[in-house]
Amino acid sequence: KANSLIKFIVPPAVASGLQQVSHNVPTICLGLSIAVYLVYLDMLDMQVYNDSLTGLNNRRRAKYYLQDCLETADVKPFVVYMVDVDYFKEINDKYGHGEGDNALCIVADALKDTANQYAGFTARMGGDEFLLAMKYNDGVIPEHITSTVKHYIDRKCQEQNIVYPINLSIGHMICDNKNISIADLLEKADDMQYKTKREHHQNKNSE
Repeated sequence: KANSLIKFIVPPAVASGLQQVSHNVPTICLGLSIAVYLVYLDMLDMQVYNDSLTGLNNRRRAKYYLQDCLETADVKPFVVYMVDVDYFKEINDKYGHGEGDNALCIVADALKDTANQYAGFTARMGGDEFLLAMKYNDGVIPEHITSTVKHYIDRKCQEQNIVYPINLSIGHMICDNKNISIADLLEKADDMQYKTKREHHQNKNSE
């Protein structure tokens, strides 16, 4: 959004300066045309790489991001979290698909806040599954990241007076090997996430 705003302002501003020098050339119209065209390209890019419901990056952009991270993973490790909403079908069935969409947006906002806090990246991979990734350094402790996400969700649920719980199953994978494939990386994070989900189901059934 910031880049789009800059692109919309700079060409007309430059054209306006040129107009002061060359009065007979309609540079302002040219500058406005260039600005509109650049913003239009950004809008197309957002449609291709952004999730329409949550505003997050989508699976396609996530793969490009992970590929960039893998190229330097041996010297700059990173951690990937796979996030899944527990009992999402029950929210849809009991409260309707509109409320289900709202729950997904709450999760997306919590992940976005976490990504902003840790200079990370987040995306909706499809359905109720999300991805969170960031560089792995001394300030990143995987268990703390999970707690941060849940903290943001609890706060947003309180702000909106949500009457149902939004619980997550989160699995993570620390990657320091640039030779691993994206598919294998996501599968390992998924395996841990599924293990967490099974534990949640077992705990619920035992209550």
